[in-house]
Amino acid sequence: EDGVKHDIPLMLECLSHPLDPGVSKDSETFAASKPEVVLETARRLCPIGGDAFKAEFPADPRYEDDEGKMLAWCQALSEAAGVPWMVLSAGVDHATFCRQVEIACRGGASGFLAGRSRWKDALGLTGAVRVENLTGVALRRLRELSDIAQTYARPWVDWYQADVAEGWYARY
Repeated sequence: EDGVKHDIPLMLECLSHPLDPGVSKDSETFAASKPEVVLETARRLCPIGGDAFKAEFPADPRYEDDEGKMLAWCQALSEAAGVPWMVLSAGVDHATFCRQVEIACRGGASGFLAGRSRWKDALGLTGAVRVENLTGVALRRLRELSDIAQTYARPWVDWYQADVAEGWYARY
């Protein structure tokens, strides 16, 4: 309510975990339930008033490679969220994340919010080598991901229309 009152958007970010404490998040058992966990999280939490949803990709790439299934889960996530959603990298390698971003965006995602997949290689580096990695490799990765989103992502204007009439700032 305070966010709405002060026009501060609420970004929801939820990470999935196994419901059974004896199951590892990295297990095939959890991977089988992950799509429904991610979808149910969106169904339950997005209606509380989030303006955007930063979601995990609804499949574990170690155990799922059926692009049709992954696309269907992303489409279901778009419907379940009811707000723009972006896919997070969860630290997967860059090639995997590029594939996930494309599938997610084709399924209705409005883009990506990624950290580790772009810059994690720089963590063990220092000095000029780190700077070179961040301004070279990480920047190239960001551009690749941006190109994918530009091509496939669902625009935010599908969800929200801005009032940008002359003098909008005076009324704000």
